[in-house]
Amino acid sequence: MAKREDILETARQLFNAHGFQAVGVDCIRDKTPASKMTLYKHFSTKEGLIAAVLADRHDRFSHSLEQALTPAVSLTDMLARLFGWHSAWFCSSSFNGCMFIRARDEYCSTSAVIEQQAARHKAWLHATVHDHMARFDAGMAKRHGQAISMLLDGMIVQTSPGHDRVADTAWISVIDWLGLDDAPSTLPAMVVSL
Repeated sequence: MAKREDILETARQLFNAHGFQAVGVDCIRDKTPASKMTLYKHFSTKEGLIAAVLADRHDRFSHSLEQALTPAVSLTDMLARLFGWHSAWFCSSSFNGCMFIRARDEYCSTSAVIEQQAARHKAWLHATVHDHMARFDAGMAKRHGQAISMLLDGMIVQTSPGHDRVADTAWISVIDWLGLDDAPSTLPAMVVSL
């Protein structure tokens, strides 16, 4: 099992840094190191390896974000945590855009498995934002939950690795847009490990 995890971690790092199509199986094999036979024993196709990487990324992402949002005590606190988490992710050394957006873009109409995984992750994110907002204000969640999710995707696309100014700007806009008079003007410091 350790070799499978080594292959998965190496592939995750390479795909995150360079994209899915740019990284070949031979490169992953050479960086692990594992024989091609061992790699294919654990992942019968590159598509299967990408699917496993995306499943692992979703698990890490969802666990980390849920840990950040669950302690929220108000709608404003929850939204500040949501944007603070994204700000911390943007500044982390592992941020290089969204692997799910990249997977969808690189495999649009060529891999139903990968396209569906990317769509499921985005649907999960929308549901998570909606559900956490609804804990405090169901009407606000219904009216604005999807737009908040779309704003997060826009932030991801606009952010350069290592910079969080997009999150700060978006947060100020959300304060004004939703009329969050009790909101802090700065985002809470968070730690994100993906």
